[in-house]
Amino acid sequence: MNAHQAIAAEPLLKLTGISKRFGHQDVLKDVTLDVEAGSFTCLVGPSGCGKTTLLRVLCGLETTEQGAILCGGRDITFSSAASRNMGLVFQSYALFPNLTVARNIAYGLPRGWSRRQIQDRVDALLDTVGLAGFAKRKPEELSGGQQQRVAIARALAPEPSVLLLDEPLSALDAQLRVQLRSELKSLQQRLGVTTVMVTHDQSEALAVADRIALMEQGRIVQAGSPFELYCHPKSRFVANFLGRMNFLAAKVLAAGVVQLASGFSFPADTGPILPGVDIDLGIRPEDVALAEDGAGVALTLRVQRREFLGSTMRLEAVEPQSGAMLALDLPQRLGRSHIEGAELQIFLPASRLHIFPAGAR
Repeated sequence: MNAHQAIAAEPLLKLTGISKRFGHQDVLKDVTLDVEAGSFTCLVGPSGCGKTTLLRVLCGLETTEQGAILCGGRDITFSSAASRNMGLVFQSYALFPNLTVARNIAYGLPRGWSRRQIQDRVDALLDTVGLAGFAKRKPEELSGGQQQRVAIARALAPEPSVLLLDEPLSALDAQLRVQLRSELKSLQQRLGVTTVMVTHDQSEALAVADRIALMEQGRIVQAGSPFELYCHPKSRFVANFLGRMNFLAAKVLAAGVVQLASGFSFPADTGPILPGVDIDLGIRPEDVALAEDGAGVALTLRVQRREFLGSTMRLEAVEPQSGAMLALDLPQRLGRSHIEGAELQIFLPASRLHIFPAGAR
């Protein structure tokens, strides 16, 4: 690798050992994160995990007690918010109600621009966010989705190196959120702007992010692509936060074989875990297979309830001998044929099983 390639491989944003305390409470604990240039990174986690505080530290609205923040190789740890060249969209959008759409967007531009430069930039941004013709309207005349686009246009006006979004879709209804998250991802890809977004919506993060950083109690517990976190979770917490996962108490019977509490045994990739060790076995509802769909020894369950999810039907079923509950997702036409109280035969495909230490989070 030559020097040019080495520089190109460096992340645009590099956070190392970031810690933050409010009073006696540690809200960020040794947070380290790389953000690649042109990528879309989502910070997710339960309420109070520190994700919004991390975003505020990143943009300079909060200071860090420890650690360093580099942007493009420049140390901005203690730089002012105004000097960091980052655009920020607040959860409330924070538009000026007395200003027109055009003047709201122009507010984010540097001083010294000519009137023609300002108008050209505002017109270009309005076209970019799909609001051409809305320049003279006031925020109160816009829908929530349109206000969000104005806020994004204002943040993009000075051509920031990084766009920061603090739960920008949370105030919108469910259908509009789905529509606008797609538009947001498309816009980010077209502009190539490095984006970091805080969201509490797991499906939103999975849909738009190139990389997800999942936080718990002030720490990043796992960071990677949506596929990595969903399909290869490192802990029960990660597995259950992103989507739904069934957990079954089991133990390793022998190399490559596990046994449930009921005595039912089947193949699994046990890796280096020794026989006799207790484990928690995980499998996602969509990965549970009906007997007619697989091969091997089947496990008998009894359907306790059904939940209609539109294109799929979720069955909640119990393993009679142990009382263990499993959820499985089936296409609607198959799910309807399994009534409450009926028995069904399932497989737990070895390639879809996850093994976690017994009782761990």
